Amino acid sequence: MKSFILTWNPDRWDWKTLDEDIERSEAGEVYSGRWSTGNTKSINSGDRVFLWRQKKGRGVIASGVAVSGWYEDQHYIEPDKKANYVDVEFELLLRKQLSVEVLDEKTEFHWNNAMASGMSLSETDAAKVEE
Repeated sequence: MKSFILTWNPDRWDWKTLDEDIERSEAGEVYSGRWSTGNTKSINSGDRVFLWRQKKGRGVIASGVAVSGWYEDQHYIEPDKKANYVDVEFELLLRKQLSVEVLDEKTEFHWNNAMASGMSLSETDAAKVEE
C-alpha cells in the first residue's frame, strides 16, 4: 500500500471543529472530508495518508485512508483557482501530535521538509509512524 503525507497549515485554514472532531475520533468515529494533495496526482483510493500539522505544534496529527483518487476542484482559499484534492477518512485524530523529534528518531524521512501535501512516505517509515 502506498502512503502519503497531507499537510495542514493552521495559518491558512482554520479547522473550527478540530476539538470536537478529536473527541469524536477518541470515541471511535471517523472524520470524513476532502484534503488538498498539493501538486500530487498519484494518490489513489485505498492509499494510506498521514496528516502533518505545519507551523506551531508541528507533527503528525492524524492517520487515515484515501477513499477516492485525486480530483480537481475550486481552491479552498482562492475561488478563481483550482486545486487537487482527495477524499479522506481519518480514523485517528491525535490531541497531542507525534513531534518532529520523535519522528526523526524513528524514521528516515526528513520531516522538516514536509512543506507540501502529497509527499510519499516509504513503507518502512509508514509502518514506524503507525506504531
